[in-house]
Amino acid sequence: MTEETVSAASVADIPRTDSERLIKAYGILFVGGILLLSAVGAGFGILQAKQISDRLTREAIGQAELLHKGLQHQLEEAQQHVDGMRFVMETLLSRKELSSGGSTSETLESLGLGSPAGAPWDILPPELRSKTGTLYVRKSAAGYRRELDDMLTALPLMWNAHKKFPNLQWSYYYDAAGEFSVLYPGLDFRALSGATGKTTMDEILDVVFAAGGTYPVNLVGPEQNPGRRLAWTPPYPDAAAAGLMVSLVAPVYHLDDFVGVFGSDLTLAVLNEQLKVDDTAIARFWVLAEGGQVIAASRPPQEMSSRILNLSEVLDPLQVETVFSISPNELQRSDHGVWKTFDLQGTPWRMLLYIAKEDLRSSVFELMTPYLAMMSLCVASLIGLVVLQHRRFTLPALQLARHVENLPHKVRIQSPVVPRHWKSLFGRANTTELERREAIHKLQDVNADLEGRVAERARELTQANAELSRTVAELKEAQSQLVKSEKLAGLGSLVAGVAHELNTPIGNAVMMASTLVDRSRDFRRAVDQPLEPEILLEFAEVVDNGNQLILRNLSKADELVASFKQVAVDQTSYKRRVFSFSEIVKEIGVTLGPSLEKAHVIVETTIKADAEMDSYPGPVGQVLLNLYNNALVHAFPPEASGVIKVHSVTDGSHLTLTVADNGMGIPDETIGKIFDPFFTTKLGMGGSGLGLHIVYNLVTELLGGKIDVESKVGEGTTFKIVLPLVAPKRPMEDV
Repeated sequence: MTEETVSAASVADIPRTDSERLIKAYGILFVGGILLLSAVGAGFGILQAKQISDRLTREAIGQAELLHKGLQHQLEEAQQHVDGMRFVMETLLSRKELSSGGSTSETLESLGLGSPAGAPWDILPPELRSKTGTLYVRKSAAGYRRELDDMLTALPLMWNAHKKFPNLQWSYYYDAAGEFSVLYPGLDFRALSGATGKTTMDEILDVVFAAGGTYPVNLVGPEQNPGRRLAWTPPYPDAAAAGLMVSLVAPVYHLDDFVGVFGSDLTLAVLNEQLKVDDTAIARFWVLAEGGQVIAASRPPQEMSSRILNLSEVLDPLQVETVFSISPNELQRSDHGVWKTFDLQGTPWRMLLYIAKEDLRSSVFELMTPYLAMMSLCVASLIGLVVLQHRRFTLPALQLARHVENLPHKVRIQSPVVPRHWKSLFGRANTTELERREAIHKLQDVNADLEGRVAERARELTQANAELSRTVAELKEAQSQLVKSEKLAGLGSLVAGVAHELNTPIGNAVMMASTLVDRSRDFRRAVDQPLEPEILLEFAEVVDNGNQLILRNLSKADELVASFKQVAVDQTSYKRRVFSFSEIVKEIGVTLGPSLEKAHVIVETTIKADAEMDSYPGPVGQVLLNLYNNALVHAFPPEASGVIKVHSVTDGSHLTLTVADNGMGIPDETIGKIFDPFFTTKLGMGGSGLGLHIVYNLVTELLGGKIDVESKVGEGTTFKIVLPLVAPKRPMEDV
């Protein structure tokens, strides 16, 4: 009989089947799987962005620490220079017998005869003037030469400081009475007059002593500076047109008398150079005064060369009060960015590190672009593979299951649209169903020629059963292909559902075979025509045996469904087992090999009578790893080589392990604290203070042993550990 291709009956006439519910559930699972893949990709992207952001922040902080160190060094050199000049002059003032009494300055003035009024050293020989600088004296000055001679003893310090640190702009001395000043390196009267716009020395000195409105003499005088400390002036324009600068000044006293001021100048351009960073850096750096003035910047604006800027002009989101109210070295995060301050000791300033949130995001996005492209490509490829296997394998298999399940309920049969390689399976199922229906029809029409009809029905039933068996075999092959393709897409769990749903059409076949058995028996009893009983009994036996064969095959298929179940294996930490101690030593040696080689450290291992332990190999290895790392961090200075000796012996019940180094050793005052938590002498330089504390806890508690330490400064440190070969049981092990 040919296959009919007209439309199927109304869906409303067919009850909802298990296969349809499975298809709906699979659709939800399919969409959920794609959403999960997208969510996982997005989650990894967010995590990667967070890690990159943290790394960029750490790199900026590291750069800030280097800049802070260099800037602090520059400022400390200026402080030492100014304080040294003050010390020399105050020492000479306290020892009158060392003073030349003004003879030196008189000699210099005699050599400078003919100099402009108020600038007696202007025409000194160039070589001599390069050592003395320039002297400026008011017209009314008198009796200043003795003080000037005492000040001249500090000139060698000026020479040395300016030779060693060319960044210093000027060094100078101001007389407390305002009568004279000495400037080094020298600047002649004509140049100074042109820079200040003044024509007489008295007018010039008024400008010089004002120092751009900062008045250094008043700043460190007895009233404003009773503690006689060094002080930094606010930024001001230099009278000699050297640009904006700051001055470090120190008061000079003779007993309780305020005598004068030593000072040294740094231009803001020099400080800007100290903070200069690459244009690609995301962080920006400033040196700020408490009043908000910008002392220096890593990327100074153009107008900073001509006027003093305020923080609000260059960094509006951050207020100077906030900057100085937060403790230094604490990383701050806000809506507009990340920032951190560093204290500049000996100054009223702070160095500010600031990373704008938009700059950080831009850098993260730039670094993330290749990752995002690759992740998008991977997710798209994976989704494409899932969709491909869904269309070519999973969906057709589900449609086939539903088709076979609904065939008995359909008046007319039509195959759905499926890939080409699935059409033969659908055709076979349709043919089998049609042949099954034809066999039933023939059985119902049997009346006249019983023997012929019975033989025909038996043959048709045999053929139908063979076709059904082939269909089941094809379904199993399709299931196998589906499992392989699902594994490629990470959806292997769906195979168990498909295998389970195959029980429904096979169950229908079992039901039909049982029905045929019952019908054949009824038919045998209903026949009233004269036939031989042996023929009827033979027919009944053939039908009965065929149906029993179908029942056995379907039962076997039902058993195969259970074979797809899988069992997860749980992993536990701190697992106890029997192991060789030498294997642990070897594994740790391989793990730390690169670090030991980089640190020029050699490990010498001596294991006498290798021990077999019933213990916890993970914690034993952790103990060795922490002892090695402790030696690498604390025992050996940088670039120095060393030796770590590992020795073990056993006495039948215990293993004695000795780990010794020939490093710097541990002082007596700290050896009693090394097992305390968070105690370290290398905070911020590789030490956490937890390594030996963890060793102590593992040895004395979990492993049931004990640990001792001996050390001599300059000779090295020895750790001695005694462990039982059979570790004590933990309370949860019995459970």
